[in-house]
Amino acid sequence: LKLAKKTGQVLVHAFDDREVIAGQGTVALELVEQLPDLDAVICSVGGGGLLSGISVVLKELRPKAKIYGTQAKGAASMVLSLKKGHPIALSKVETFADGIAVGTTRKTTFDILRKNVNRMLVADDESIAAAILTLVEKAKIVSEGAAAV
Repeated sequence: LKLAKKTGQVLVHAFDDREVIAGQGTVALELVEQLPDLDAVICSVGGGGLLSGISVVLKELRPKAKIYGTQAKGAASMVLSLKKGHPIALSKVETFADGIAVGTTRKTTFDILRKNVNRMLVADDESIAAAILTLVEKAKIVSEGAAAV
């Protein structure tokens, strides 16, 4: 806050901020409203803020709902962190799914996802590209890599 007072600037982290995570949890409110029988959510994970917010709300409203996270193989910091039992940082990130190309896991999202996620899945870039093509051909949806994961 000293820097903020001095410069007038404040950093609001994109995923390592409890208020941002709470705001992202409103996605789960919309999901439950639109799908009252919701029993599972699959969400791509970069830093984990979106899935953290969704998972906190879902665990409250639909405690039996399954929560799955997905990451690109070349940026699977959360997957590796959960396996190791603590947040880790990757030495490099290599994926064209740039919306989730995050190489660092932060404690806030790690702690939330460790408690709430049923399973994390990984997709390589070839599979992501195939999913993008399938979405275009079969569903007429244009998707970027992070959404296709």
